[in-house]
Amino acid sequence: MNNNIEAETLLETPIEQQKIEIVERKGIGHPDSIADGIAEEISRNLSKMYLEKHDRILHHNTDEVQIVGGQATPEFGGGEILEPIYPPGRTCRNRSERKEIALQKYCFERCRRVSQRYMHTFRSR
Repeated sequence: MNNNIEAETLLETPIEQQKIEIVERKGIGHPDSIADGIAEEISRNLSKMYLEKHDRILHHNTDEVQIVGGQATPEFGGGEILEPIYPPGRTCRNRSERKEIALQKYCFERCRRVSQRYMHTFRSR
């Protein structure tokens, strides 16, 4: 049997023994934070909708949300949203009982809600 596992000795001070740890913090306006918020919002609301329509929560994956960037004119403390961000169609589809349910409009509305929550200092056109 061929074993492809290798181990190496750590040549640096382990992080728990270091005095300082540098980390990246992504704020609520960061695209990753917005995508995560959209995924959570869509999942919560899909679960509610499935319970109402099917008496159970159907399998769904919303953890791989992608957002298509809009356009804005940022200013200190806010700005204006010229074109909104939105999730592409693949993000908002589900197969259920051999019928494909298009959820684009539903997901777009959730995306808009999350965007407004995270970018509340921006004005929309």
